[in-house]
Amino acid sequence: MVSGQTITSSLYYGPNTNLFDPTLGEGNIRIVGSYKYSGSTADHGVMYTGPLSGTTNSANWTGNLDVPSLFAGGVVFNTIPHSTMGNFVVGNYDLVSSPTTTGNAFIYNISANSWTVLDIGSKTNDTTVYGIWQNGIGSTSYTLAGGSKNNGVQTAFLMDFDSTTGAFSNLKFFPDSNSTFTHFEGITGRNGGYNLVATTSNGPAFVTVARLSNGTFGTATYTPIDYPGSTISTGNTVYQNYAMGIFTSPGGGPIVNSYVTQVPGPIASSPLVTGTPALASSGSSTVSLYDPVTGRPTGIAVPFPGFTGAIHVASGDFNNDGVADIFAAAGEGGGPAIAILNSQTGEVLESFFAFDPAFTGGVFIAVQDFNGDGILDIIAGAGTGGGPEVRIFDGSNLRVLKSFFAYAQDFTGGVRVATLDFNNDGILDLVTGAGPGGAAHVKVFDGATNAILSQWYAYPISFTGGVFVAVGDIGNDGTIEVVTGAGAGGAPVVAVWDPYTGVLLAQFYAYAEDFTGGVRVGVSDGNGDGILDIITGAGKGGGPQVNGFSFPDLDLLFSFYSGDPANTGGVYVS
Repeated sequence: MVSGQTITSSLYYGPNTNLFDPTLGEGNIRIVGSYKYSGSTADHGVMYTGPLSGTTNSANWTGNLDVPSLFAGGVVFNTIPHSTMGNFVVGNYDLVSSPTTTGNAFIYNISANSWTVLDIGSKTNDTTVYGIWQNGIGSTSYTLAGGSKNNGVQTAFLMDFDSTTGAFSNLKFFPDSNSTFTHFEGITGRNGGYNLVATTSNGPAFVTVARLSNGTFGTATYTPIDYPGSTISTGNTVYQNYAMGIFTSPGGGPIVNSYVTQVPGPIASSPLVTGTPALASSGSSTVSLYDPVTGRPTGIAVPFPGFTGAIHVASGDFNNDGVADIFAAAGEGGGPAIAILNSQTGEVLESFFAFDPAFTGGVFIAVQDFNGDGILDIIAGAGTGGGPEVRIFDGSNLRVLKSFFAYAQDFTGGVRVATLDFNNDGILDLVTGAGPGGAAHVKVFDGATNAILSQWYAYPISFTGGVFVAVGDIGNDGTIEVVTGAGAGGAPVVAVWDPYTGVLLAQFYAYAEDFTGGVRVGVSDGNGDGILDIITGAGKGGGPQVNGFSFPDLDLLFSFYSGDPANTGGVYVS
């Protein structure tokens, strides 16, 4: 900022928080914007990094964040930063020679204090970048959102930016058949793609774009979001399924207001759910939600007040409101209780006992739409101490759709469950893993006939600690894999299997080889990149450490403790 001058106006955009960038620290934010001062009519860039509230000082501010004329090919007049994420700021600049026709985009590297000018086609194409999304915490892959006249008319675009190499790729334009021009204003990641907000010739719109399996962008779906009763409205930023902007309303002169609206669309981020027993006997066990895009906790719920044992978990959109809900099941020591909770409020949507309420071995769960009515159904497996019974409950009325014993009825180790359609007949098939007391026997059942499609022993027959199971396309290649985790008593071995043949595809230690508390497994998009990951939770005797691994590379993608690291009750994962 210029010494001795008075700031006459300022605008701020694109807040970044520690939810998306842990290096900012708890309670801190980063915002960017522009200001004018008394000695100049131009807009100058500014950035603030510091506490969200309380006292700030000059060290928190970076003024005169202006594109150097040396890089712009002319004398820069306006610099307007619009958004920030990770180590970068994006925005637009104008040249003195023609400030209304020479707008172009820039990318500013904060730590290197370096600039990249982005011109799609030429400097007369009015390329602008309003949004930036980092594709995972710490990732070097970013996606940029804006607009350009490279097609002859202002058209919204997405493109990828590699911060390591500086390379741009996957440029794609997204015209709207109902509008003469389009421009993306904001971007947020979701499972399998992005949600955006756009300016169009017909007003603001909420937009969804998928990320295809080959890494490119799919088509865009535009949904108008004009504010009711407004004379003018804009869409300026978006987070998950919420679009935000401003509108003017008549009456005593135009009145400017802001709005937030929830727009129906793809689930922005199905939360990774963990279940952790109480640290002390006086507390209650909890389930915690983690946003796969940010990797940060978004809430904690207590499904069974007073219960201090393990909680088995799953997630899915039970009430079809576009937001994933929590499915929680009491573990050993509790009755076979299942509760379905609203992930946003913690409200219990449904609760019931899957087996005799007097049974205290707990219950394992999986969720999918088994009968094709559009409502998630609950697959329950009896816990330790009961027979290996599997029951499938209709999500619409909680009646039993189907039940059977996965192993010999006199086996009392219980049964763990997972589900997916393996044989493409449109009917969900079931994966079961035997509980402790027997060999680590895995079976895949045809959901239509109960016939065994395949079966194998995940670990040596002499190992009787039981086996945990999960299923999904973790290779992102259209092929389903079964993931197993060894129960207590052995090393924390995770294995990946071909469910059609029982062939071992990979195995590794999820934790220290000498840890004998077992390893619980799940399959979900743990880091928000649109690809399913192997999720592991340490068993009893270890802290509640959650790890995420890629397949087939088996790279450790993330690791965190779901709660107090001193809690040695272990953790279950979805």
